[in-house]
Amino acid sequence: SNKEEQMIIRSVEMNNFMPYVGEQKVSFDTSKDHPVVLIYGENNRGKSSLFASIKWAMYGEVIDRTGRKWLEENLLNDSAFDDGERSFSVTLALESDGDSYLIQRTAEVSADQNGNRISSKQKVIMRKNSNFVEHVEIQPTINQIMNKEISIFFLCDMEVLEDYEKLVKDDNLAAEGIKSAIEDILGVPAIVAVREALKSVSSEAYAEIKKNSDSSKESTKIQNEITLEEE
Repeated sequence: SNKEEQMIIRSVEMNNFMPYVGEQKVSFDTSKDHPVVLIYGENNRGKSSLFASIKWAMYGEVIDRTGRKWLEENLLNDSAFDDGERSFSVTLALESDGDSYLIQRTAEVSADQNGNRISSKQKVIMRKNSNFVEHVEIQPTINQIMNKEISIFFLCDMEVLEDYEKLVKDDNLAAEGIKSAIEDILGVPAIVAVREALKSVSSEAYAEIKKNSDSSKESTKIQNEITLEEE
């Protein structure tokens, strides 16, 4: 098929997520003629947090610029927490390969008697077109749309571009992981598996042909010997 597969983010709706108080929805209206969305803002105005909301909706975690994972309970907006709110969520609408997806990830935050955050419990639901995706299939489905290991090349915060260079320069293991993830996205392992299967079938077929050929030669030899004896 010559159909181009791509992921198109249609909208992201945040509820008490990081600096976004209450429900805040951002729609990404694009077309074939205008496929690019630019997000502009002063420093510390929520640009990186917007990227973080997309990644959290898809992968259930937020990594800061030093590579450390945020404690999930701290993703709840401070003002909302002080007002007694104990949950936050991100709803992501996207399209991929002709299908529409809706991912909603929610976290409930627990606090101790002193009002300090101590833990969180996460829940995620996903819909593909008009059908809900089974819970055990949600993360594999998301990774099929965009594998987490290569998401940094597509959901990229340009302020941390140097992380990409460091990733492939200083960490051979990470670079190998990215290579493997890209191959998975492109279906390379499946192609290799088919190739190996074809080689196996080809070898078996060749052996069978050779066996039949040897048998035919032996049959011809016996037939010639019988003919000579009759003469």
